[in-house]
Amino acid sequence: MRWTIALNLALAISSVAAQGLPPGPLQAQLQVAKAALKEQEVDILRRSDDDVTNVADILDEPSAPLSEATNEIPASRTAIRFGSSSGGDRDAVAHNPLITAPAKRGCAPIYSGSRTTIKALGAGGNFRIIGTNIYWLCNDENVGLPKGLPTDKSRVREALAAAVAFGANTVRLTTCATSLGSPTLLQPNATNFADEIYWDIHDYVLFAAREYGLRVVLPLTDNYEYYHGGKYTFLLWKKLSSGQYGAQFLTNSQAWSAYMGYVRTVMNRRSKYSRVQYKNEPTILFWETGNELGAYFGREGYPPQAWTGKAAGLIKGLAPNTLVIDGTDGLWNYTTGAIPQGGKLSTVDIVTDHVYPRNWGIIKKNISIAQGFGKNLLLGEFDWTNSNGGDSLSSFLTQALKQPTLGALVWNIYIRPRCAMLELRHPQ
Repeated sequence: MRWTIALNLALAISSVAAQGLPPGPLQAQLQVAKAALKEQEVDILRRSDDDVTNVADILDEPSAPLSEATNEIPASRTAIRFGSSSGGDRDAVAHNPLITAPAKRGCAPIYSGSRTTIKALGAGGNFRIIGTNIYWLCNDENVGLPKGLPTDKSRVREALAAAVAFGANTVRLTTCATSLGSPTLLQPNATNFADEIYWDIHDYVLFAAREYGLRVVLPLTDNYEYYHGGKYTFLLWKKLSSGQYGAQFLTNSQAWSAYMGYVRTVMNRRSKYSRVQYKNEPTILFWETGNELGAYFGREGYPPQAWTGKAAGLIKGLAPNTLVIDGTDGLWNYTTGAIPQGGKLSTVDIVTDHVYPRNWGIIKKNISIAQGFGKNLLLGEFDWTNSNGGDSLSSFLTQALKQPTLGALVWNIYIRPRCAMLELRHPQ
């Protein structure tokens, strides 16, 4: 299978052939495009907002609903073949058109800028994770409004359309499963989960990703104190110390109980769009125990193997047919030589590292460790810019794509550049 990714980093709108909308709330909410996605790369880098607006029409012909019994999209839905001007094709995917009109809550005119092309080969028909992070896709922070509000659905469709257009097969969506501690998030406080109005965007994003033929990675907590919550939220709720980088999250039984309850609630959620529980949703191929647990090179201390085992076992118990990513950040502390032990567990399928700046020497060491565990390695985030130094993007990718057990997700995709300027950045 050949995958070509044309990473138009400011690319936005695609149009797809439509057979209509499924019945229910979605019918009243979506605008979809009639035009079929062309086989060449979709490129709107020099279009105006007005030009883009003209591609959208409203369609109201209902299409066949999804079947929870089979977890399949009905064969009657249009099959679209995606390709790229740089060569190679994406296999045809069943696609019911949840395609984009321009974002109503836009940040800036369509960007005219540079493009980067990444080519990836999947050997022997194996699935190689290739794609992008879109951390803000469920709870936004980039549009000048209070952080954590449900993302405008037109922005959702723009971002997923862009991912499809450049050839991604996978998207990593942090806020779609790490969403706690504020009134508009999935668990606003220690005792209550959100009203339906705030679950809606999470249901919608997963359904839309499925319709686009994308697989999803969902981290279940976060190592930091960002607007979408994470381990420090659980510590706050349980009145536990946040000292030593929140170490009690990994050792205290009350913190574990809070995390476990949150994970169970999220994974047992039944989507109102697909009518499938998240734990059975075929689009969610990967659940991640957390984001960057232990921090860069494990400088906060790698999660104990016992904690990773409990977390991975919890996920596998709820969703035995999905893959578990150990959310420990990296496999090797180059200062101390420490190696996290979670990758040895049978309940862990994939280990991960985040690459800032790009350093192939470290990744080579990680690949060796992962192979010793008998696991694949995912570069869950990597820096596509040259602002942080490190290896050149071209040489880094040339090396990466020679590795048959390596997947890669770029950080991060925005459709409109002013949104990127509002990104919440790591304090480090």
